[in-house]
Amino acid sequence: MALVMRRGRMEDGRCDDVCRPDLECGRGAKISSNVVCGWANLSDDLVRLIASYCCEGRDEEKGQQRRDRFSDVFAMSAVCSRWRQAVLSARVEGLEACRFELPPALFCQFQYLQPPGGRKAWNRRIFNIPPLPLPLPKLVTASAQWGNADSALVLAMVATETVLREHNGTNRCMNAAALGIRCRDSCLSELLHLWRWGAELGSRYAQTVLGEAFYCGGAGVLSKLPCARDVNQATAWLSMAAMGGDKVDGKDAMLARAELLLAYILLDAQEEALKASKDSGSTCHLIAHVTAEHDRSIQKAIYWFSRASKHGSSEAQEVLRSMYSTGQY
Repeated sequence: MALVMRRGRMEDGRCDDVCRPDLECGRGAKISSNVVCGWANLSDDLVRLIASYCCEGRDEEKGQQRRDRFSDVFAMSAVCSRWRQAVLSARVEGLEACRFELPPALFCQFQYLQPPGGRKAWNRRIFNIPPLPLPLPKLVTASAQWGNADSALVLAMVATETVLREHNGTNRCMNAAALGIRCRDSCLSELLHLWRWGAELGSRYAQTVLGEAFYCGGAGVLSKLPCARDVNQATAWLSMAAMGGDKVDGKDAMLARAELLLAYILLDAQEEALKASKDSGSTCHLIAHVTAEHDRSIQKAIYWFSRASKHGSSEAQEVLRSMYSTGQY
């Protein structure tokens, strides 16, 4: 028996064509739609239970969970307002583990964020790409509050693009209040809170963006997120992003970026320490000690450069080539 539900509307507690099914039994007999009109009046707990089963959706052919499970829950919540209210009213079990990301064609319209896979040219008319900024579905905001790292990341990304466009006078379509962010003076600081939220939930992209922003003082490659330079916070977030990277094979742009910046932080710290010791007129013994520490830091930096190179960073490969030619590697 196959059940196909169509999007419609609710009137006086009865389903119009919201849950009008095309039902066919094995012998070809059809069942009246009155049999299943109760689908639109399921209890909230039962609707959320069905949504939780959508979160566990598996690809029978590949024997693994599908990547579009979040889309399944979103499509289910769009069946009718009654189901949508039920899904949004309380936490749906398993939704926090569902993957969710913006389409690459939409992401590539961002002016202040760098897509993980790099920028590509997309024809908006051919691919029917909506203009930015855009309001996010309530399910994305709700799932972020329930602990979905991808939803929290998307919320931070769209908020950053919206706020920075408005702050720079390029956004005439939508203000930051639509995303729940107070404008002007406080909104820029609240962006950091949104990125921390995604980073704490485990998003490597958010961790790397935060680490780079604190290392570069807001003028990074991945984002133009405004913040003051703080090497300690940068090290903390980048170390979190690089955690477990030694077990990752193949290319990973965010992992490679985090490892590259960790190597630069080590080089910068030791070069500053060596320069300060020489400028202060320290004794030869102290200078020798600092030089030895510098050499150990060089080796640690080489370790991070090597990992970044392994994960696809061409910049790390160039640095290693230069260090090898100068005898540091």
